[in-house]
Amino acid sequence: MAMTLRFCQGYANPSADELAVSVTLYAMYAVAGVRQVSSRPGSQKASTIECCICEHQAGKASSEQERSHDQELCAIDLEVERAHKSWASYKEFLAMPGHKCPKCWLMQRHCCCTGMFRLSVKPRVLVLVHHLELGKHLGSNTAKLLFNFGGELFAWGIPEHNARLQCILNKEVARTIVLFPGPGAVPASELAFGCVESGSHQGSNKTILVLDGGWRECKRMNEWIDPCIQRCVVTNAIRGEYGGTRKYSRGSDGGRVQTAAAFIALLQELGHDPVEVSALKAGLSHFMKCWESQIQ
Repeated sequence: MAMTLRFCQGYANPSADELAVSVTLYAMYAVAGVRQVSSRPGSQKASTIECCICEHQAGKASSEQERSHDQELCAIDLEVERAHKSWASYKEFLAMPGHKCPKCWLMQRHCCCTGMFRLSVKPRVLVLVHHLELGKHLGSNTAKLLFNFGGELFAWGIPEHNARLQCILNKEVARTIVLFPGPGAVPASELAFGCVESGSHQGSNKTILVLDGGWRECKRMNEWIDPCIQRCVVTNAIRGEYGGTRKYSRGSDGGRVQTAAAFIALLQELGHDPVEVSALKAGLSHFMKCWESQIQ
């Protein structure tokens, strides 16, 4: 542009041709300048980003929150849909179990139900089972033994079940314990200490909530439960004593026990009637023998 002005200043009375040349040169330098700016790496992108930030920053934050909320709702809807499919599969299995027992989930010829023991003076036992476990109803699952022991089934992910369980927990927050080794969980033996002095069985006046599923699923269920409800862990359960039907990862503790074993150990550590605890252990041992005969 500067060269064009100097060119024009050199003529007091420029002719039409001279003016045309000046205009042409001006246009050439203008185009060259635009190309030079646009060829710089990231120049157009930076300009666009700055414009977006200036004009839409507030709206962008709002839209991201809405998008995140929509994604959460979609995930919940998908989980509920899967839960209903698993529950439907479980109910179909109960109606037409085929060659398997609908109670112990073992094959009929290896059924263990006749050797199970039901608690007479019992705590209230709530068994929250992840819908995937119910949908698969594998014989290796041990939580289903708690139904034989008098436990109440709740299928996690089914809205009606969740609401019913939530109603129970809201009424019995103070006397409920959750068997799960989460943050803040205390040894069950500590919960029994105060009741031992009074001469009663601590395990008999508690509402016990047992979680069953894979580790990831149980963590999610635990997060769903009111954090004000006491979590507890067992410390004396040994896999060598109770046995097991499933193998765990190499990095896990070799003494890790399954759901039924953890529940029996919980009653023992809470100070429940030793006679009934022994009967429950015998029932689990009977199941293990039936399971082993099935897989041989």
